[in-house]
Amino acid sequence: MQTTFNPSCTTRGCPGNCPTRGGACMVDGMNGVCALVRFSDGSTGTTCEQCPTSCPNGCTEAPQSASGPNLMGQGAICGVVTTGSGCTDVACPCTKHADCGTTLVCITTKCQDPCAAWPCPADQACAADHASTTGNGAKCTTACSPPTANCTTANVQARKCQSGVCVLDGSVLLVASVSPSPGSRVQASTTTRITAVFNMNLQPSTVSPTTVVVKDVSGGTSAPVAGNLSVVSGNGTTLEFRPNGPFGSGRTIEVTLTPGLTCDANMPLASTFSWRFDTF
Repeated sequence: MQTTFNPSCTTRGCPGNCPTRGGACMVDGMNGVCALVRFSDGSTGTTCEQCPTSCPNGCTEAPQSASGPNLMGQGAICGVVTTGSGCTDVACPCTKHADCGTTLVCITTKCQDPCAAWPCPADQACAADHASTTGNGAKCTTACSPPTANCTTANVQARKCQSGVCVLDGSVLLVASVSPSPGSRVQASTTTRITAVFNMNLQPSTVSPTTVVVKDVSGGTSAPVAGNLSVVSGNGTTLEFRPNGPFGSGRTIEVTLTPGLTCDANMPLASTFSWRFDTF
């Protein structure tokens, strides 16, 4: 049951205002919590701390630091949680993952979504890891279910869903990664090459300006970019294009890889793969 608190008093002068530390109270009609704090004169005591205005579900006493109680005015944080019982507010206080329910984990004394705090790679799934009492609590997995859309990204084509796990697809020639990445902005003066990595060794004889088309498409135009194409020596899965000169700033470069490319087992690229990047 909430009690009315006169903001001009603290428990040093008004012991009835906060009979129970951690209990609910009110400050000028606003919800609060009875918290142990440090006053401006250096003394400590229990007083009614107003809940932060951003707390939709009430508040609780803020965790204390190694140096002792928080300053008056900093003694309350959002959320209400009892250790081990679970928490639904992302600002609940905690000391370990077990304090935070089934979807949140303990991050710097507050229950938070680990997948938002530490995102997984785009081709992996993320789940809160409650089995561990240490670490960031974000478990990245390659779990998937058909279709294969959740195994691929804008620049990763070479994965498929097999037995519930994303794996490298070895049944057909696919693009594994490209650089510069799709949609990126790169510095023209330092960008000296374009690369594409595949899941299998390329057949060098199929690498040509007709199977690897590099164009400047700035301003709605379309002009071929002159340069040298090759399969990187000692790395048969990597295709490289080196322009004859700088791309120039403010340009949009488009690269298209066609099914005319084949692997060394004569399997063609599964489908046309195109991407663009901009220079500055």
